[in-house]
Order: sequence, then structure tokens, then C-alpha cells
Amino acid sequence: MQPKSFQNGAPSARAKCVFPDDASRDSKREKPKTIQQFVQRYPHVLTKIKEAGGLATAEQAAVILRDAVERRKNYSDWVLSKYQGDAMRAVGSALRVIR
Repeated sequence: MQPKSFQNGAPSARAKCVFPDDASRDSKREKPKTIQQFVQRYPHVLTKIKEAGGLATAEQAAVILRDAVERRKNYSDWVLSKYQGDAMRAVGSALRVIR
């Protein structure tokens, strides 16, 4: 039995074809590496981290987010005191608490 989208041997109008160009475009998007790239790409997330941690600048929040993405320990006062340096837990908590 053929899948519903290929009944009678032809794809339906709703069937989506994925071409190599489309797939490679998504895989080419690189993770941000610099603090400024994080600030430019994730302003809303950084605002939530900044508010949760009582941080003064978006750059401080970007350092925490970068460490979370790279699974590194973070040494900011807020993350060390509340999450024992676990940046991933700090970011997760900031994104869950403040909406």
C-alpha cells in the first residue's frame, strides 16, 4: 500500500519535496562564537537571563548563555552562588521563571 501522499503514483499538492539546497541551508547556520554575535542573535533570551540574574548588561548575560551552549562552567556571582557554576541550569531556570 502506498502512502496517502503518493496514491495513484503521483504526489499530492500538499507533499513537500526537500532538495539538497534547502537542507544544506539549515545546516550552514553556525552557532554564535563571540559575545556580540550572541547579543545580536538572542536579545529576548538575554533580557530574560539579565532580569533573572540581576545583571547589569546584555553582555554579561551573553557570557552565561555562551557557557551554557558550550556546556562550560560559569564563574559569575549569580551562577556560582545559586547553581554552583552550572550555566545550563541557570539559563533553563531563567527561561522558565520569567515570561
